Amino acid sequence: MLADNTKIAALITAGGMGTRMNAGIPKQFMDLGGKPILARSVEIFTICPYVMEIVVAVPFSFMDEARDMMDEHFPGKAIRLAPGGNTRQESVRLGLAAVKDSSIILVHDSVRPLVSQEEVKSVIDGAKEHGSCTLGVMVKETIKELDLNSMAARTLDRSRLCQIQTPQGFELKLLRLAHNLAAQEGFETTDDTALVERMGHPTFIARGSYRNIKITTEEDLACCLALLRREGRLDTTAP
Repeated sequence: MLADNTKIAALITAGGMGTRMNAGIPKQFMDLGGKPILARSVEIFTICPYVMEIVVAVPFSFMDEARDMMDEHFPGKAIRLAPGGNTRQESVRLGLAAVKDSSIILVHDSVRPLVSQEEVKSVIDGAKEHGSCTLGVMVKETIKELDLNSMAARTLDRSRLCQIQTPQGFELKLLRLAHNLAAQEGFETTDDTALVERMGHPTFIARGSYRNIKITTEEDLACCLALLRREGRLDTTAP
Protein backbone atom coordinates (compact mmCIF):
# COMPACT_ATOMS: atom_id res chain seq x y z
CA MET A 1 0.00 0.00 0.00
CA LEU A 2 2.86 2.41 0.73
CA ALA A 3 5.02 1.71 -2.30
CA ASP A 4 3.72 4.61 -4.38
CA ASN A 5 4.70 8.28 -4.21
CA THR A 6 1.72 9.57 -2.26
CA LYS A 7 2.73 12.66 -0.29
CA ILE A 8 1.73 12.47 3.36
CA ALA A 9 1.60 15.24 5.95
CA ALA A 10 0.97 15.14 9.69
CA LEU A 11 -0.93 17.81 11.59
CA ILE A 12 -0.47 17.64 15.35
CA THR A 13 -3.20 19.52 17.19
CA ALA A 14 -1.73 21.22 20.25
CA GLY A 15 -3.93 24.31 20.33
CA GLY A 16 -5.78 23.61 23.58
CA MET A 17 -4.97 25.04 27.01
CA GLY A 18 -5.60 21.80 28.95
CA THR A 19 -7.41 23.41 31.87
CA ARG A 20 -8.57 20.08 33.34
CA MET A 21 -5.00 19.26 34.39
CA ASN A 22 -4.73 22.43 36.54
CA ALA A 23 -1.01 22.57 35.69
CA GLY A 24 -0.69 26.28 34.96
CA ILE A 25 0.53 25.51 31.42
CA PRO A 26 -1.09 23.67 28.52
CA LYS A 27 -0.83 19.95 29.26
CA GLN A 28 0.99 19.27 25.98
CA PHE A 29 3.94 21.28 27.36
CA MET A 30 4.13 19.22 30.56
CA ASP A 31 6.99 16.79 31.13
CA LEU A 32 6.53 13.10 30.45
CA GLY A 33 9.54 11.06 31.45
CA GLY A 34 12.12 13.70 30.60
CA LYS A 35 10.50 15.10 27.44
CA PRO A 36 7.48 17.35 26.90
CA ILE A 37 4.33 15.46 25.93
CA LEU A 38 4.18 17.45 22.69
CA ALA A 39 7.77 16.54 21.78
CA ARG A 40 7.02 12.84 22.24
CA SER A 41 3.98 13.12 19.98
CA VAL A 42 5.82 15.05 17.27
CA GLU A 43 8.69 12.55 17.42
CA ILE A 44 6.33 9.77 16.28
CA PHE A 45 6.00 11.48 12.91
CA THR A 46 9.60 12.69 12.56
CA ILE A 47 10.75 9.06 12.53
CA CYS A 48 7.91 7.81 10.33
CA PRO A 49 9.43 7.20 6.88
CA TYR A 50 6.18 7.98 5.08
CA VAL A 51 5.54 11.45 6.53
CA MET A 52 7.28 14.24 4.62
CA GLU A 53 5.59 17.32 6.09
CA ILE A 54 4.76 18.18 9.72
CA VAL A 55 2.60 21.05 10.99
CA VAL A 56 1.94 21.69 14.69
CA ALA A 57 -0.98 23.90 15.75
CA VAL A 58 -0.23 25.55 19.10
CA PRO A 59 -1.80 28.32 21.21
CA PHE A 60 -0.70 31.69 19.86
CA SER A 61 0.57 32.72 23.30
CA PHE A 62 2.89 29.69 23.39
CA MET A 63 4.35 29.97 19.89
CA ASP A 64 7.80 30.96 21.16
CA GLU A 65 7.89 28.07 23.65
CA ALA A 66 6.81 25.65 20.91
CA ARG A 67 9.48 26.89 18.49
CA ASP A 68 12.15 26.55 21.18
CA MET A 69 10.94 23.00 21.85
CA MET A 70 11.08 22.03 18.17
CA ASP A 71 14.57 23.51 17.81
CA GLU A 72 15.80 21.67 20.91
CA HIS A 73 14.35 18.24 20.20
CA PHE A 74 14.30 18.21 16.38
CA PRO A 75 17.22 20.32 15.14
CA GLY A 76 17.29 20.57 11.38
CA LYS A 77 13.73 19.28 10.98
CA ALA A 78 11.43 21.55 8.96
CA ILE A 79 8.50 21.56 11.37
CA ARG A 80 6.00 24.31 10.66
CA LEU A 81 3.98 25.97 13.43
CA ALA A 82 0.44 27.28 13.00
CA PRO A 83 -1.65 29.26 15.50
CA GLY A 84 -4.33 27.23 17.24
CA GLY A 85 -7.94 28.34 17.48
CA ASN A 86 -10.49 28.61 20.27
CA THR A 87 -11.69 25.04 19.61
CA ARG A 88 -10.03 21.85 18.40
CA GLN A 89 -11.99 22.10 15.16
CA GLU A 90 -10.75 25.62 14.52
CA SER A 91 -7.17 24.55 15.32
CA VAL A 92 -7.40 21.79 12.72
CA ARG A 93 -8.85 24.14 10.12
CA LEU A 94 -6.05 26.67 10.70
CA GLY A 95 -3.46 23.90 10.66
CA LEU A 96 -4.78 22.58 7.35
CA ALA A 97 -4.17 26.02 5.83
CA ALA A 98 -0.46 25.64 6.69
CA VAL A 99 -0.09 22.27 4.90
CA LYS A 100 1.70 22.88 1.63
CA ASP A 101 2.18 19.91 -0.65
CA SER A 102 0.51 16.65 0.38
CA SER A 103 -2.41 14.50 -0.70
CA ILE A 104 -2.96 12.57 2.56
CA ILE A 105 -3.19 14.31 5.93
CA LEU A 106 -2.84 12.64 9.32
CA VAL A 107 -4.46 14.54 12.20
CA HIS A 108 -3.13 13.58 15.64
CA ASP A 109 -3.87 14.79 19.15
CA SER A 110 -0.69 16.15 20.74
CA VAL A 111 -1.56 14.42 24.01
CA ARG A 112 -1.48 10.89 22.55
CA PRO A 113 2.28 10.28 22.79
CA LEU A 114 2.24 6.46 22.73
CA VAL A 115 0.76 5.59 19.34
CA SER A 116 2.91 3.07 17.47
CA GLN A 117 4.47 3.24 14.02
CA GLU A 118 2.41 0.21 13.00
CA GLU A 119 -0.80 2.03 13.93
CA VAL A 120 0.26 5.14 11.99
CA LYS A 121 0.96 2.95 8.95
CA SER A 122 -2.45 1.29 9.20
CA VAL A 123 -4.16 4.69 9.17
CA ILE A 124 -2.15 5.77 6.14
CA ASP A 125 -3.14 2.57 4.33
CA GLY A 126 -6.79 3.07 5.28
CA ALA A 127 -6.84 6.70 4.20
CA LYS A 128 -5.30 5.89 0.83
CA GLU A 129 -7.85 3.15 0.19
CA HIS A 130 -10.99 4.68 1.70
CA GLY A 131 -10.33 8.43 1.84
CA SER A 132 -11.10 8.57 5.56
CA CYS A 133 -9.67 6.33 8.29
CA THR A 134 -9.23 6.45 12.04
CA LEU A 135 -7.86 4.25 14.78
CA GLY A 136 -10.41 2.77 17.14
CA VAL A 137 -10.79 0.20 19.89
CA MET A 138 -13.90 -1.63 21.04
CA VAL A 139 -15.32 -0.37 24.33
CA LYS A 140 -14.60 -2.66 27.27
CA GLU A 141 -17.36 -1.64 29.65
CA THR A 142 -21.14 -1.43 29.55
CA ILE A 143 -22.35 1.93 28.23
CA LYS A 144 -25.65 3.48 29.25
CA GLU A 145 -27.41 6.42 27.65
CA LEU A 146 -28.77 8.89 30.22
CA ASP A 147 -31.87 11.04 30.17
CA LEU A 148 -31.96 14.68 31.27
CA ASN A 149 -32.35 13.61 34.91
CA SER A 150 -29.23 11.41 34.88
CA MET A 151 -31.39 8.28 34.86
CA ALA A 152 -30.41 5.37 32.64
CA ALA A 153 -32.54 5.58 29.51
CA ARG A 154 -31.15 2.50 27.80
CA THR A 155 -28.17 0.15 27.70
CA LEU A 156 -26.25 0.24 24.44
CA ASP A 157 -24.93 -2.84 22.69
CA ARG A 158 -21.20 -2.54 23.31
CA SER A 159 -20.38 -5.10 20.62
CA ARG A 160 -21.23 -2.34 18.14
CA LEU A 161 -19.50 0.53 19.97
CA CYS A 162 -16.04 1.77 19.13
CA GLN A 163 -13.85 4.26 21.00
CA ILE A 164 -12.19 6.54 18.47
CA GLN A 165 -8.52 7.53 18.68
CA THR A 166 -5.97 9.39 16.58
CA PRO A 167 -4.23 9.69 14.22
CA GLN A 168 -7.04 10.03 11.75
CA GLY A 169 -6.14 10.03 8.07
CA PHE A 170 -7.88 11.71 5.13
CA GLU A 171 -7.49 12.80 1.58
CA LEU A 172 -6.40 16.38 2.19
CA LYS A 173 -8.90 17.92 -0.23
CA LEU A 174 -11.73 15.95 1.42
CA LEU A 175 -10.91 17.14 4.93
CA ARG A 176 -10.46 20.73 3.82
CA LEU A 177 -13.85 20.65 2.12
CA ALA A 178 -15.46 19.13 5.23
CA HIS A 179 -13.97 21.79 7.50
CA ASN A 180 -14.92 24.66 5.22
CA LEU A 181 -18.49 23.38 4.97
CA ALA A 182 -18.75 22.97 8.76
CA ALA A 183 -17.44 26.50 9.29
CA GLN A 184 -19.98 27.91 6.84
CA GLU A 185 -22.84 26.05 8.53
CA GLY A 186 -21.72 26.64 12.12
CA PHE A 187 -21.38 22.92 12.85
CA GLU A 188 -19.01 22.04 15.72
CA THR A 189 -17.61 18.66 16.74
CA THR A 190 -14.49 17.29 18.42
CA ASP A 191 -13.93 14.57 15.83
CA ASP A 192 -12.74 15.17 12.26
CA THR A 193 -14.26 11.96 10.92
CA ALA A 194 -17.68 13.30 11.94
CA LEU A 195 -17.16 16.19 9.52
CA VAL A 196 -16.57 13.96 6.50
CA GLU A 197 -19.30 11.53 7.57
CA ARG A 198 -21.91 14.30 7.62
CA MET A 199 -21.03 14.85 3.95
CA GLY A 200 -21.94 11.23 3.27
CA HIS A 201 -18.36 9.90 3.20
CA PRO A 202 -17.85 6.79 5.38
CA THR A 203 -14.81 6.24 7.61
CA PHE A 204 -12.82 3.02 7.85
CA ILE A 205 -11.90 1.97 11.41
CA ALA A 206 -8.37 0.62 11.73
CA ARG A 207 -7.45 -1.42 14.80
CA GLY A 208 -5.99 0.75 17.55
CA SER A 209 -4.63 -0.19 20.96
CA TYR A 210 -5.57 0.60 24.54
CA ARG A 211 -2.07 1.93 25.21
CA ASN A 212 -2.75 4.84 22.82
CA ILE A 213 -3.86 6.91 25.80
CA LYS A 214 -5.14 10.46 25.49
CA ILE A 215 -3.70 12.42 28.42
CA THR A 216 -6.57 14.34 29.95
CA THR A 217 -6.18 13.74 33.68
CA GLU A 218 -3.34 13.19 36.16
CA GLU A 219 -4.22 9.48 36.13
CA ASP A 220 -3.70 9.35 32.35
CA LEU A 221 -0.30 10.97 32.79
CA ALA A 222 0.67 8.40 35.42
CA CYS A 223 -0.41 5.53 33.14
CA CYS A 224 1.69 6.86 30.25
CA LEU A 225 4.68 7.30 32.52
CA ALA A 226 4.34 3.73 33.79
CA LEU A 227 4.24 2.39 30.22
CA LEU A 228 7.32 4.39 29.23
CA ARG A 229 9.15 3.14 32.31
CA ARG A 230 8.21 -0.47 31.55
CA GLU A 231 9.48 -0.05 27.97
CA GLY A 232 12.71 1.64 29.06
CA ARG A 233 11.84 4.84 27.22
CA LEU A 234 12.37 7.38 30.00
CA ASP A 235 14.87 10.13 29.24
CA THR A 236 17.30 9.59 32.11
CA THR A 237 19.61 12.34 30.83
CA ALA A 238 17.02 15.05 31.52
CA PRO A 239 17.81 17.36 34.46
